[in-house]
Amino acid sequence: MSAFVVCGWLLWIAAAAAGAGQADTLALGTGVYSVDQGKRGKAHYDAFCAPCHVGDLSGTLAADTGAPPLRGAPFMTSMEQKGVAAVFDYIKATMPADDPSSLEDDEYVDILAYLIQANGFPAGARELTAADLPRVRVRGAAAH
Repeated sequence: MSAFVVCGWLLWIAAAAAGAGQADTLALGTGVYSVDQGKRGKAHYDAFCAPCHVGDLSGTLAADTGAPPLRGAPFMTSMEQKGVAAVFDYIKATMPADDPSSLEDDEYVDILAYLIQANGFPAGARELTAADLPRVRVRGAAAH
């Protein structure tokens, strides 16, 4: 096999792999969680998060104390800059504040789905899973 054929073959494989990676991306605006998951997430949020972050997700942050808001531009900017998977990891490692890492992964994912919903992004037909999180992208998603 000539070097030209081998190089062409390698370029084709690289292009196919790059295209596959883009196809696997999940954009928030396309419905990355289900309606039922958003409902479960709200129930978990109300039970475990609302005491500090408030029922409307507005938070209680004053200066450097309290819980930050989980809706609006600052929260979405954080999700975009850090990545959805990193936000999940942070929430799981630190929340609830009085008992970190005490929920099941599925419960944390449901809460994240609710936060996505509360920030104006539509539900879809599929359930969001922890395995999906590294593929979820905020950039270019417009909340409604």
